[in-house]
Amino acid sequence: IDGDEKNICEGGEIGVAKSVEEADLILLHGSEVWRRSRELRQISDDSGCLDLNFLYDGDFSVIDPLLEESLERKLPMVCANPDLVVGLPGGVVGNMPGKIANRYAQMGGTVHHFGKP
Repeated sequence: IDGDEKNICEGGEIGVAKSVEEADLILLHGSEVWRRSRELRQISDDSGCLDLNFLYDGDFSVIDPLLEESLERKLPMVCANPDLVVGLPGGVVGNMPGKIANRYAQMGGTVHHFGKP
């Protein structure tokens, strides 16, 4: 294990990158927002989140440009929730992170699934 990996394994700090250019990997565990550092002022509500709305509509139009940019950098993705769909109240079917991970893999990205099957 090199220094960075050892630091992470020993409980070292992992921060949120301000941009794809600064990222070392993509940690995918939800399908509602793309979290960015609060320093990014491109996001109007100062939450540090870009609303994907993917959970409800399954639309990749906001996600694909982010995945393409990540693919250009050859960033690995860790999908900590590989579910594809979930049943929500009112009989609504929600789209889950596994769909985004599968999309990234289909684009040629490296995906590591971790967590529940």
